[in-house]
Amino acid sequence: MKKQRIKVKPKKPTRWWTKTRVLYQMSNEKKEATFEEFKSKYFNKAEYDKYVNELMESDFWKKLSSNRKYNRYHCDSGINPKAMRNLYAWIRKYKPNVLLETGIKHGFSTSIFLYALHSNKKGVLISVDSWRDSDRGLYVPKELTKRWIEIVCPTSLYLPLVDFNIDFFCHDSAHTVKDMTLEYEWALKHMKKGLITSHDVGTNNAFFDFVKKHNLKWYLVETAAPARFGLGVAEVGVDSSKTMLFNLFSFITTIYNLIKELLNNPQSLNKNK
Repeated sequence: MKKQRIKVKPKKPTRWWTKTRVLYQMSNEKKEATFEEFKSKYFNKAEYDKYVNELMESDFWKKLSSNRKYNRYHCDSGINPKAMRNLYAWIRKYKPNVLLETGIKHGFSTSIFLYALHSNKKGVLISVDSWRDSDRGLYVPKELTKRWIEIVCPTSLYLPLVDFNIDFFCHDSAHTVKDMTLEYEWALKHMKKGLITSHDVGTNNAFFDFVKKHNLKWYLVETAAPARFGLGVAEVGVDSSKTMLFNLFSFITTIYNLIKELLNNPQSLNKNK
């Protein structure tokens, strides 16, 4: 009789960065919890649904999605659409005056920022990118460019030369510790209150080192994407006492809902024994 060979699948080698990068160590539950906290802190359900539906049902979004899907390369680049819906909703509600983003590429996130400003009927977007390809800003509709200032220059050269206040910042340029740290620090210095957002926070630990250094509250608003593509959000200028009150309120709400569930369904208590 021939001996049957048992095939054993070789274990995938553990890559060194999975042990050193913060985002790779974070569970999906933890990531999702930070997003839910962000959503409940900045919106009530009616507001969030209103702004997301406004974007999703617009002719602008349908055209943008169609154009992006048509070209597979373009579809794989840029911030996740679900994450962009969250940033769109925040911009629509809080109506920042000056937005600055680093990295334009084909303009997917750029066009959504501009559409939010167009809907707000106020604000300006400054986009900085050294990419000189003819496809730069391909998705940006001409009718939205009235509120757009495009700077073709490396961020490491441009940012140290300018001095103006901003209300919203988005990093999506060179994902190196040096570039990311330089941009975060510049944004913090020039922001009194607002959000510092960053794509690909799992590429290294620059984002997490930054929020830890300055004791900033942070969230993830892109949780389903592969680890390195996470979109991090750090809030600036939020009163710490308000944050404490919000956390206390969230805790009390959780306890209240738990007690309410036990009173309505006492059998669940017996099952846990």
